[in-house]
Amino acid sequence: MNRIAIVGPGAIGSLIGGLLARAENQVFLLDDCEPRASQRAAEGIRVIDGDTSWRAPVASSIRADDFGIADAIFICTKAYQTASALVGLDPLLGPDTILVSLQNGIGNAEQLADVAPDHCAGGTTAMGALLDETNTLHWTGRGITQIASFGTTSTADAETIARLLTAAGCECHVELDATSMLWGKLIINAAINPVTALYGITNGELLEDGEARERAFAAAREARTVADASGIALPYDDVIAAVTRVCVKTAANRSSMLQDIENGRKTEIDAITGAVIKEARRHNVPVPVNTVLFNAIAGINRED
Repeated sequence: MNRIAIVGPGAIGSLIGGLLARAENQVFLLDDCEPRASQRAAEGIRVIDGDTSWRAPVASSIRADDFGIADAIFICTKAYQTASALVGLDPLLGPDTILVSLQNGIGNAEQLADVAPDHCAGGTTAMGALLDETNTLHWTGRGITQIASFGTTSTADAETIARLLTAAGCECHVELDATSMLWGKLIINAAINPVTALYGITNGELLEDGEARERAFAAAREARTVADASGIALPYDDVIAAVTRVCVKTAANRSSMLQDIENGRKTEIDAITGAVIKEARRHNVPVPVNTVLFNAIAGINRED
């Protein structure tokens, strides 16, 4: 039995934790909300999966020292919470603990590598989840999860994490180029997240709305131009086909940015579209569509 800690047990973190617990791993959710942590410790997580549902037992607390050393730690917080999430992890960290960033945006894995340079991995997932109650989760999309060792970490660590996730029911692939993988996901997020958030639509509805679809595709094309200017080889040739595939596989999903706006939370626009714009400026690449989307979402954040 593997000992797995999830830091940031929101929708995706809870789904990963629930799947790993169902696969008979010992799972601990490190939460910042004591009532939620207490309820989950007592009742586990209920996952609604289409017409069926199942319950996964988990340990849960607001204190890292309630669990002890973990074999792997998944960081699933918002990108802007990464630095604070890494504070206080010492009780969970052993010499061979693998730290995994399963977050949106770029720059997260670099922060993890500062803490565990020899056992660090970056990850992306196109799975979809919606957390509608403290311990009730809807599994809304079965997209691919990708894992790549980061920095000086051996590929063996990524392979270990991929085996864990595969055994838990995820379609998980090991990638050799972390930068390519993370930018591939960044471009998809830059296309889908701000557009679905502005229009208030699901990923599947984005493809059905002509105006929304064209804005998302235009954002993806611009981001692809930025990646090309930066010399980043993407994991796919056709960005439009890549965005379309994710929308189809996660058609019922409400993007994390849409959920953030609906719940009055800060979005990850800085780590997603903001990252594209920052890199575009370095290479003098115009990104007008991404700039409009960034300003629109940032404006909503300011209003909140």
